[in-house]
Amino acid sequence: MKSVLFIIVVAAVVLLTGANIIFAQGPETKVLPDLTVNSIVFSPQPKAGELIGTITITISNIGKNDAGENILNFECVASDCEKDSDCQAISDALTGTLAVPSIKKNEILELTWVRAKEVRWVTGNYLVAAIIDGEGKIEESDETNNKKQEVVFLKQFSPER
Repeated sequence: MKSVLFIIVVAAVVLLTGANIIFAQGPETKVLPDLTVNSIVFSPQPKAGELIGTITITISNIGKNDAGENILNFECVASDCEKDSDCQAISDALTGTLAVPSIKKNEILELTWVRAKEVRWVTGNYLVAAIIDGEGKIEESDETNNKKQEVVFLKQFSPER
């Protein structure tokens, strides 16, 4: 009821005074990209004693604008290995960066991580993470979905008797 009365009063003032009405707009809404890491897939699946294979990381831009070139950070934290040096070797082999080309809105990209040297999986626990735009160089509509983590638990294989 108050809003109707307000409109009537404004209309009366305009008619009586000949004043112009200027409607203020709200703050400008930016149209931004939104980069996200969708998946981390190991090939072959991690198995103690086997070489670390390739890892495919799927990223996408689910925002409303294109995103420029970027960097994908890849990290691994290993624990509970038989030897600390084994944990460190796997962490080192699965840590680094990949260049990411520009991504158009609604585009999906697959990137492949290839280990720099031959390293075998050992029994232990691994937290593998892929982070897109970890340095925040691209302004995005949602900065909280730039990281994906996978946990890998490897136990010693013991054949059944």
